[in-house]
Amino acid sequence: MSFGKASSFGDAYFGKRTIFNGAKIGGWSKFSGTHFGEETQFDGAHFGDEMGFDGAIFGDGVTFNNTHFGNVVWFGGAHFGDGAAFKAAYLGDEAIFYKANFAGSANFEAGTTDDGWGLFRGIDFRDAEFHGCVNFENRQFMSAACFERAVFHDIAQFHGCTFHPDMSFHKTTFKKTKG
Repeated sequence: MSFGKASSFGDAYFGKRTIFNGAKIGGWSKFSGTHFGEETQFDGAHFGDEMGFDGAIFGDGVTFNNTHFGNVVWFGGAHFGDGAAFKAAYLGDEAIFYKANFAGSANFEAGTTDDGWGLFRGIDFRDAEFHGCVNFENRQFMSAACFERAVFHDIAQFHGCTFHPDMSFHKTTFKKTKG
């Protein structure tokens, strides 16, 4: 399925299952304020230059595995239900998760391919809250990354990560440091 240069699903309501696997959504598009049902999949989707999911509510689980985001993607203030998976997702030049809330586990691990998709360029998790385990395994933080005032309620895994000097964990809270 393909959508044009500017698509808006802002404030839309999707039912129990929403499947956008392999979708091509071009240009500047938004799902801002959208409510997704119990299961949402964007695996292998390809988004254009700018994508907005700010304020979106994802039900019981969402997957963005092997998904390609363009230059900028916003998830600011988004709420992720039981699980959020961004395994091997390419998050573009700037990914903003400011004040995002992850109620369950979150998986941002790099995956196993050497295609550059394991790189994080500018990424912002300021004031984000992670209630379940979160996995950033093998990600390379290639430029500024901000986790200021983020709260990790469960285990946060950063095994095998490479950090850029402009990494900030200022006032970040790690409530559980071992399993």
